[in-house]
Formats: sequence, structure tokens, C-alpha cells
Amino acid sequence: LLILLLVSDFLNNCGEDGWQKAIEAHNIQGDHYRLTKVQYGELSEHYNIKGDPHYIIIDKDGKIIDSYAPRPENMEGLMQKLLTIDQK
Repeated sequence: LLILLLVSDFLNNCGEDGWQKAIEAHNIQGDHYRLTKVQYGELSEHYNIKGDPHYIIIDKDGKIIDSYAPRPENMEGLMQKLLTIDQK
């Protein structure tokens, strides 16, 4: 199971250093990928992403479970979604 967070760096122009500092400052765990504006545009079009940040839940086979996953601050909604997935 993968919970993917997409945030467009180019919107705030923080650059490579700012991006790394934000990851460290907020203790953001997991894998991090900096996408170009073109790459982000392609992902946005493919997954119908309308804003930042955007959360997607993907299963171990690469199937999208929820392309509009609950945000982490909505832990109850996120846990309900994850429990539903786990029961399948």
C-alpha cells in the first residue's frame, strides 16, 4: 500500500534547497521525488488532480484505490479508508 502525496514545488519556487529543508523541517517521511512542471502536469492530467497537496492511495499491484484520499489531518477518514482496503 502506498499513500502518495503530490505537491508542486514550482508553484512556490522553493528550489532544491528549500524543498530539502521543508522535508527536514516537517519531518516528512517516505520517498520524495521532485517533478518538473511538465511531469507534474502529466500526472495532474492523468489522475485529474485539481490542487495542492493531493493524496492518492495505491495498492501493492499499482492499482489506484482512492485518487482523492483523505488528508492526514483527517485521520479518522484515512483510517476508515485503510480499514476498508485491508478487508478486501
